Amino acid sequence: MFQKKDIIFSENMGVCRVDDITGLSVQKTNPVSYYVLRSIYKKDKTAYIPVENHEVTLRPLITREEAAEKIKAWKQSGEWMLDADDETDSQQTVREQDTISWRLQYEMADTLPREECRLLYEQGEADYVMKQNSTSGK
Repeated sequence: MFQKKDIIFSENMGVCRVDDITGLSVQKTNPVSYYVLRSIYKKDKTAYIPVENHEVTLRPLITREEAAEKIKAWKQSGEWMLDADDETDSQQTVREQDTISWRLQYEMADTLPREECRLLYEQGEADYVMKQNSTSGK
């Protein structure tokens, strides 16, 4: 069971924070506990997921090592698109004019096919894990 303020990964929302754990019920009988999840990247996106018997995959974030491996694999496969101001990759290439940035793709994720959506959320997770670890001194 996740706790309030935990940062987790949801297959539907990507990286999110458990804002609350609340009880919801029909006709005020037999309340069911729900996670109130808020997206890290889209602050206005919230989901209520049952604590037990949910169909959505919820899990802790990947480790820093797993994030680094995912990023490496995405770069090798060409699926990783760097932002123009990313100075961490010395082999950054100029993108074609019709290529949109990862951030724009993420904002449009709800309109994309499920596999593309999953890839963007996973990239968001790796990005989040790497940034959090680099800023926290780990």
